[in-house]
Amino acid sequence: MKSKMTKLLTVSTMAVTLVAIGSGEAFAGSVTWQDAAYNHGWSSSSFLTENPYNNSLHLGEVDVHYSYWTDTAHSDGGYTEVNEGSGNCLDSNYSGQAYTHNCLSGDMYQRWYEISTNSGWCLWDLQTGKVLDANPTVYTNTNYGDGDSYQRWE
Repeated sequence: MKSKMTKLLTVSTMAVTLVAIGSGEAFAGSVTWQDAAYNHGWSSSSFLTENPYNNSLHLGEVDVHYSYWTDTAHSDGGYTEVNEGSGNCLDSNYSGQAYTHNCLSGDMYQRWYEISTNSGWCLWDLQTGKVLDANPTVYTNTNYGDGDSYQRWE
């Protein structure tokens, strides 16, 4: 009887563990986001970078602390972009502002779809339906397609 109970508990524990792993977030890795328009030939200051003192975003040289983002996948196909220097998430609002904010579980303003296009990656905010844009500041805007390289990231 003890043997059957031990096996039952082991199988139950494994099932709960698999459900927890399968329904949660999957780590996708460390990335930098470089604006495609600024990257092509005339500027090296083209990396999405956080200013941790006021949670603003700008394009800048690669900063060891604030230009790297942890790309965390969600089961709906979206990603959370967590700044590795501050721990804040890429966030936006309906007014077109893009910034970082404390990461909040389930916050759809902090959920981004990474859409591969012919001219780079389009980062599309799930909540607002706007895409990350940078010309010359970083903000969100209506998606103008592959013709607008300021909305494409590499």
